[in-house]
Amino acid sequence: MSLKLLAVNRITDRLNCLSVNIGEYCVSYGNVKIATWGLGSCVAIILYDSIRLIGGLAHALLPQPSYPLRRMSEGKKYASVLVDLMVKKFMALGSELKDLEAALIGGAHILSILDSNIGERNVIAAKKRLKEWGIKVVAQDIGGRSGRNVLFYVNNGHILVSYTLRRGFRCRT
Repeated sequence: MSLKLLAVNRITDRLNCLSVNIGEYCVSYGNVKIATWGLGSCVAIILYDSIRLIGGLAHALLPQPSYPLRRMSEGKKYASVLVDLMVKKFMALGSELKDLEAALIGGAHILSILDSNIGERNVIAAKKRLKEWGIKVVAQDIGGRSGRNVLFYVNNGHILVSYTLRRGFRCRT
C-alpha cells in the first residue's frame, strides 16, 4: 500500500479522529484516523510506513526558524522541525528511513491582499527537509487559493482532502 490522495466534497467521517492543530503533529499506528482542519498557507506533512502501518501528520505554520533553537520543542510550528520530530518518532516505533514516504497538502495563497508567498515557502521547506532525510514525496495537493481539510487513514494510506472553495479538485499523485 502507498499513500493515495482522494478529493471529496466534504469530510463527514469526523468521529474518533486524532486531531492535529497548528504547530502540532501526531504519529500513530493501526486502525486510526488523523485529521487537520483549516489549512490555508500552512502545510500538512504526512509520513507513512506502509509495512508497519505507522502514519503521522503535522500542521506546519512557517517554513523554518531563523535562529538556532535551544530545544526542538520550541520549533514545532516550523515545517523543517516537524519533519525531524516525526521522523525520530517513526524510528522510535521501528520504522526504517527506506520504508517512509510522504505527502504534502496545503501551502495555498489565501490572502490576495498580502504579497506573501508563505504557503509556497512552507512547501519548499518541507520538501527540502524530506529530501535531506531521503524521504520521497509520493503525493501532493499544494498551492492554489483554496483552504483544505485533511483526513488520513493510517490503516490503508488513504488521504481525504476537501476544499473550502469548491472550484475543482487538484489532487495529484
